[in-house]
Amino acid sequence: MTEKEMRRLSRGDLLEIMVKQGEMIESLQAELAKAKEALNCRDIDVENAGSIAEASLKLNGIFQSAEDAAKQYLENIEKLQARQEEQCAKIEAESREEADRIIRDAKNESVIIIERARLESLSYWESVREKMEQLIESNTALQRVLYTGSENDGSTKQNGWNPGCAVTKARIEKDQTQ
Repeated sequence: MTEKEMRRLSRGDLLEIMVKQGEMIESLQAELAKAKEALNCRDIDVENAGSIAEASLKLNGIFQSAEDAAKQYLENIEKLQARQEEQCAKIEAESREEADRIIRDAKNESVIIIERARLESLSYWESVREKMEQLIESNTALQRVLYTGSENDGSTKQNGWNPGCAVTKARIEKDQTQ
């Protein structure tokens, strides 16, 4: 609006224009305040960005330290596991050797026990045979039964022994050879 046009306006119109301009000034001042505040926030953000970057770097250092500690922990666990596996393998080998030795000893002992039992059996049967021979030699009636088959009849006699008798010459000879 030009100056001429403004002079032609009435007081009410001028007052209305002034109120509108006042409102506009207040609105612009509010916008200016907001802009200044935003500018200040940006300055703070820029400052914070610097400190955030520093904090980030510090956190990265902390994370790196934590990662290094975790790696070291895992390495120690792996070393411990390897040592334990070696110990287990050693104990297992020793146990197998001990078991093999026990089995060997048991087999050797069983051979000795079986041989001892066989010798005792032979000794026992030898003593039984000797006692039977002594009994037969000392008892003439028994000799007649064994050699003749009866006390009176000598007809069933075969090479000096009665073939129907429970104790035969072949059995006694077999026992003697063992």
